[in-house]
Amino acid sequence: MLLKPLPIILYPATIFSFLTFASTLGFLIAALTTVGAVFQSPPYNMTPAISGLINVPSFIGNLLGSYCGGALTDKIAKWHARKNNGIFEPESRLIALVIPFFVVPAGLLM
Repeated sequence: MLLKPLPIILYPATIFSFLTFASTLGFLIAALTTVGAVFQSPPYNMTPAISGLINVPSFIGNLLGSYCGGALTDKIAKWHARKNNGIFEPESRLIALVIPFFVVPAGLLM
């Protein structure tokens, strides 16, 4: 029973989800760890409070991403189900994740 779920790792939907989450988390951690070293030293000389405000745009982006990951995927799944003669396929939710796969890392680098 412990080894039965392991073949699911090879499914394209699972691999795509892993890559999306890993790239987002990697870029976020890279941005958060370098912001203090870069902006609190010369020539910027920002205080820790000001450099903490740099995270506000990523918070707003996470709010928008939460909508895209929740309500928008439901709307796309319903649209695909209507297009597919009423048959719902879970893979149709992955279409909503293609744009964030490219936009989120670019936004984290800005």
